[in-house]
Amino acid sequence: MKKSRFLTLALALALLMSVMTLPAAAEEPVTLTIGVQRSSVVENWDTNLQTLKIEEICGVNLEFVEFPSSNNECMQKVDLMVVAGGDELPDVLMFNLPTSVIAKYGKAGIFVDLTDLYDGVHDKNFTEQSTKSALGKEGILKYITSPDGRIYGMPYVVDAMDNEYANNRMLIYEPWLKALDLEMPTTIDEFVEVLRAFKTQDPNGNGEADEIPMLGNIANKQGNFIRPLMSPFIYTQDNYYQNVDGKIEYVANTEKWKEGLLFIRSLVDEELLSPLTFTMDFNQFKAIMTQDTVVVGVQGANSSSYMPADMERRIEYIIAAPLEGPDGTRQCTVKPQLPSTKMYITRNCQNVEKAFEVGDFLCSQLMSVWDRYGIEGVDWRYAVEGEHGAFEAAGIPTVFATLTSKWGTMQNTWWGHVGPQMLMNDFVMGVVCGPLDHFVPLGRSISPLMECANTENGVWGLIFTDEEQKIVDEYQNVLNDYVMESVGRFVTRDLSLEDDWDNYVASIDAMGLEEYLGAIQSAFDRTL
Repeated sequence: MKKSRFLTLALALALLMSVMTLPAAAEEPVTLTIGVQRSSVVENWDTNLQTLKIEEICGVNLEFVEFPSSNNECMQKVDLMVVAGGDELPDVLMFNLPTSVIAKYGKAGIFVDLTDLYDGVHDKNFTEQSTKSALGKEGILKYITSPDGRIYGMPYVVDAMDNEYANNRMLIYEPWLKALDLEMPTTIDEFVEVLRAFKTQDPNGNGEADEIPMLGNIANKQGNFIRPLMSPFIYTQDNYYQNVDGKIEYVANTEKWKEGLLFIRSLVDEELLSPLTFTMDFNQFKAIMTQDTVVVGVQGANSSSYMPADMERRIEYIIAAPLEGPDGTRQCTVKPQLPSTKMYITRNCQNVEKAFEVGDFLCSQLMSVWDRYGIEGVDWRYAVEGEHGAFEAAGIPTVFATLTSKWGTMQNTWWGHVGPQMLMNDFVMGVVCGPLDHFVPLGRSISPLMECANTENGVWGLIFTDEEQKIVDEYQNVLNDYVMESVGRFVTRDLSLEDDWDNYVASIDAMGLEEYLGAIQSAFDRTL
């Protein structure tokens, strides 16, 4: 009996020891449901190579829930799910939402408060990448912090210096400057003389008076037509307001704005600026710009990328220098690529830290580059000695070259800017240029814009409360539409700047300008 008990005990101890020496069982992956907008470029979310990499590194199983591709319809679906109680929301949402909506759903407990996870430990990839941004970690977090002081999402930051200046530039046809032995104009008077030469001296050499000195279109007139021509007189950005020593002021009803309109009207009167600018859509504009004979000297567009890739003309339009106005003002509006929020963890998520880990991994250098350019060695490679970058002339080092061109096409390699991301200037602006790369002329002519950048009057990145957002929604589009309509009518003399100006100013006041500026001022004071 004693021997039997001894053998039983020995066997039990041996079994216990064998179990203790076995390797630990692999931890089961955490399943996360991810809400994304339906994509025209992602073939299959489940088998996408970026998805598989995230699952491998983070130990997760991602199950995707598709929302409508239309931003409005997507927002409506989210609202309906919330109204229904919110129980059907995925664990994570990965798309843009208005800041007021983020704040509302955060305050209501629909979105999880992530503030404490930005501690340098849970957010190690975000922290590392933020050191490459001029804003720094705290500066980035400021732009994704709700009015209640809490952070309900994860950041999307794509620095691209080129984009910061894109809406305040017009392009000039460099071969015409050379053909007529003209210098790049830097004042409004010099600009007028160049346009006159384009009109009268047959720069395209075909013996016909078919040149259009300057042409824009209705798609770009608010930015690449209005801003470069108005900047010599008054600062102008989106929505026509500015910061003057902490006070928000409207610019489209001022005497300086009127002075700018008088200048633009004089260009139309002299047939230096085509009146088609105010009626022509982009397709009509493109047809003129890509015909066999070059007929446009200055185009109101921010690049020539709409031209065929093999069209040499695509690289012959360069950025026109900022123009100096009558009082010596020479400036360029800069629209910084500010952080936004592109991922939210809902209250339905059972493992918030794991979901946050996925978002932080998306902020890594590896995933941020993968999400835009694909896989190293397959879709892109690092630059080698002797290769030149498009923005070398602006002091940007050459970093990488693309090997494939999948942007805008159906593929199964990357997500295409979905979810959190930290793609910094040190990479994205260092692309190797090809022989007909439209970035080349932009890169070698962007320096004057950088030198004249106005960073003092800009008002960007405001975070509105729900009440402020309602006011902005009520008045902003009405005001913007009226201003742009009136610009066209004033400079083509459908309205008189001499007789109709006072009525125009009074109409702007009557459209709720005071209440509108009050909401902007409130958000500005709190945010910035």
